[in-house]
Amino acid sequence: MLVSHLLAVGFFPGLPVRIGNSPGMEHWWDIFWWAFQIFAMAYLLIWFRKSADRVDARFHKKTGPAKEKDVKKP
Repeated sequence: MLVSHLLAVGFFPGLPVRIGNSPGMEHWWDIFWWAFQIFAMAYLLIWFRKSADRVDARFHKKTGPAKEKDVKKP
């Protein structure tokens, strides 16, 4: 019931272009769209993580290990 309600209100994305005199979108489009979104978001997450690791490595190289000795662990 929840899924049918979400489909009715347009929650799930579809192709944003309206084609006149068309019976509707092909069934493969939804599967393709969600697969594309999963791969694109996974790629972005991996890329952001690698970028953050590079920034952290540069920051650690700048500050050096001497700064770590000053930090007291609880």
